[in-house]
Amino acid sequence: MGNCFRVPQLRATRVETDGTSEPHCEESYVPTQLEISREVAAVPWSAVQGARILSSRLPGEIRTMDRVRSPFLGAVCGCWLAGCAVTAPIQPAASSKSGFDGAVYKGTTVKVHDATPGREAYRVFQQGATGFVSIQSVRDDAEQRANDFCKRKTGGEMESLQETTANPPFILGNFPRIEIVFDCLPNVASAAAVGDDPRYTKLVNLKKLLDGGVITQAEFDAEKAKILRQQ
Repeated sequence: MGNCFRVPQLRATRVETDGTSEPHCEESYVPTQLEISREVAAVPWSAVQGARILSSRLPGEIRTMDRVRSPFLGAVCGCWLAGCAVTAPIQPAASSKSGFDGAVYKGTTVKVHDATPGREAYRVFQQGATGFVSIQSVRDDAEQRANDFCKRKTGGEMESLQETTANPPFILGNFPRIEIVFDCLPNVASAAAVGDDPRYTKLVNLKKLLDGGVITQAEFDAEKAKILRQQ
């Protein structure tokens, strides 16, 4: 007679036959979901071993190592290997929370550029699908989303103000992540056209007088209205 395969930590019982067929093993112990999760977590680097463990723990099936009989095992293992890619919508930085808030694995924040007064800042968060994705490719995806956003909004490019990146090693749920706080630069052609307008120069000088306390807000508003009425 052949030997029954014993699944680790499970009790297998031999079923005698009349000699015309091979003996087989029957399950006499069904583990809990928590036990299954702990078994899988114990082998994070082996997809094959993880699939085998999941296969051996599915109740109501005859266990074999060379064939996975559960119809949803492939989806479970695929999700386990692929992880979860996250692309949060771009939101105003002032009214939204960081994607790193409350995260188990924190990141490192670096200031890139000073914010421009009067220019709204936005937040883009990007997470890689697996721990094998490079942080640079995640950054490229985030910057591309930010640039596309700015082109639709102002016609210009994004300007990074602050970046937060996840710290390696990227294992056990610590996926490559990056969050960029940025603002949108004005369209270069539009800015040049505005700069050639003499009214623009007058308004800039008038604002300097207001900021310096030379004129009051009421005087600024009155002069501004006059300048804008000029042809």
